[in-house]
Amino acid sequence: MQELAFTCSVRSPHGVFSPFAIKYVDYGGGLLTDVYEDGATAADDIEDRLRKANVLLVFLDGMKVVNYLEGDSRLVDELVPVFNQLQDSTAVIHFVITKWDLLHDTHTLKEVASSLLDHPDLSGFVDHHARMNERAGAIRLFPVSSVGLGFADRGPDGQMVKRPGARPHPLNVEIPFAAVLPDLFEQASQLLLDPAPDEELEQRGRLLARLRGISGLFPVAKKVLLKRAVASPALAGLGEGILDSFSNWADSRLNVYEGRLEVDRARHRAEAEKIASNREAMKHLVEAFELLLADFERAHPGSQLSNRA
Repeated sequence: MQELAFTCSVRSPHGVFSPFAIKYVDYGGGLLTDVYEDGATAADDIEDRLRKANVLLVFLDGMKVVNYLEGDSRLVDELVPVFNQLQDSTAVIHFVITKWDLLHDTHTLKEVASSLLDHPDLSGFVDHHARMNERAGAIRLFPVSSVGLGFADRGPDGQMVKRPGARPHPLNVEIPFAAVLPDLFEQASQLLLDPAPDEELEQRGRLLARLRGISGLFPVAKKVLLKRAVASPALAGLGEGILDSFSNWADSRLNVYEGRLEVDRARHRAEAEKIASNREAMKHLVEAFELLLADFERAHPGSQLSNRA
């Protein structure tokens, strides 16, 4: 099992904004069925991850897809335990065919999708998930290749043989993420609502205003106290210097308090501006990925496994 973290960032004239991060966990489907020596299954370890996942990508080995099209149904048979684990998931789910360069010259994506859906277990899973999770959107099938077309050929023994001088040109590897990120953006945007005015800052502002009002009365209070000190033994110790010192001390404390309040207000404004910038960055990213996905769907009709006409 491998866990990777990605931060989604957008560069703009105002800086680099990172609307959110993605945690990507990669593990083989065998972990859902393999048994440890103590009898526990690895599914026990990843069940919580599956339940909390926002998106699930099911990778289909391109070689096994070729075998399936040639009459070997073990590909989907091996997926049945995976379907059982995912049947109650509310996550967005897509299928990804790897090594598409093995199929590109002989099959269209629409043909492959149709053949896969002929298997009742796969079609049943797709229909069930689409029916139970309408908000999750369409389940799609993505053809990808890490080396691209024309890099290698399948030899007589079934092994891949690299073409002399060929260089890798990855094919569609970004499309699965382009399909799911807009859904993640929508979820993240709910967390980026305009922040409500900070009640603590408002209370502190009101308190400062009251204290400033009280300090403004010091000159009047000073005159009254000095006048009474002449006739009152209890106030005889009060002198003009003592009252001025107290007034200056109070003013200095209020100035410190006001300075701290302004610093906190500036921090709050900066956070609000950052949230607005992140939302704008998210908007541009969503538009870019939606265009990328639209181009893919025009080039690969039949990529939707659910919501099919």
